[in-house]
Amino acid sequence: MKNYAGRFGSYKQTEEVTEKDVVKGSMLELNADGSVNEEGIKVEDAMVSPAYIKEEEQKKAFVGAKKGSVVTFNPQKAFANEAEVASMLKISKEKAKDVTADFSFEIKSITHFEESPVDQTLFDKVYGEGKVTSEEEFRKKVAEGIKSSYKIDSDYKFGIDAKALIVKKMEKVELPEAFLKRWVLATNDKMTEETVDKEFGLMVEDLKWYLAKNKIAKANDLKVEASDIEAYARRMAQIQFAQYGMTSVPDDVLDNFAKDMLKKENAAQNMAEKALEEKVFAVVRNSVKVTETEVSVEDFNKLFE
Repeated sequence: MKNYAGRFGSYKQTEEVTEKDVVKGSMLELNADGSVNEEGIKVEDAMVSPAYIKEEEQKKAFVGAKKGSVVTFNPQKAFANEAEVASMLKISKEKAKDVTADFSFEIKSITHFEESPVDQTLFDKVYGEGKVTSEEEFRKKVAEGIKSSYKIDSDYKFGIDAKALIVKKMEKVELPEAFLKRWVLATNDKMTEETVDKEFGLMVEDLKWYLAKNKIAKANDLKVEASDIEAYARRMAQIQFAQYGMTSVPDDVLDNFAKDMLKKENAAQNMAEKALEEKVFAVVRNSVKVTETEVSVEDFNKLFE
């Protein structure tokens, strides 16, 4: 819920800096006595957020400061990282290493981010107008979405493991390597002998999986229809929209987006292969004993590392 509250929050201009605000202004390099170094670095459109300042004393210079005021701070002490100093001062990292002076920062604007309240407006933004009408329903929908997301990831991990196991069991299957290398070079003018030699192991694995996949499909009379390809494209469209927080996209928008995806070169063929792969994995899952184990989110994510 906090994720959605943040995603649908809003920015507003304020008069006093808090730690997580974005502060914009102009910077001037100072001399040791605090006067402006007329030949020093000047930045007209500087930007900083106190939350990213590592050194507490430097952070305190900004927090509580008012719009229009001038604060003094030291970028090198504030960040202790040449890349960040270089980015702020708009100079190279090499030059940033030598910058040790204090700078004045005239605060011209303060942008504050405010999370969305958990109310009907948020419910409507996330799931569509009137589809969720209480916090209890909202929590339930969020939980369902998380469960669905991890189901997709879990199925994906099963596919990776199943494919690896099947290919491993085909270790003793010999392929005409010399012929395959010549064929790859003859059909792909972007490949060189060096590249083929370097990537041939992965090519062999992919070919073995292709042979195994089609054998399983043939043995189980698995076929991919146009409706399967369209359904797969639609699921991919849903996933892409969900990545941007759009979880309640109208059906016609999804359908049109999926159709546009299929118009891209080789997209239909690639999705047909993926749709067949899904059917093959379903057969494999039903043919083996699957032991379900509950793990933490952290441990689950580690499975993909």
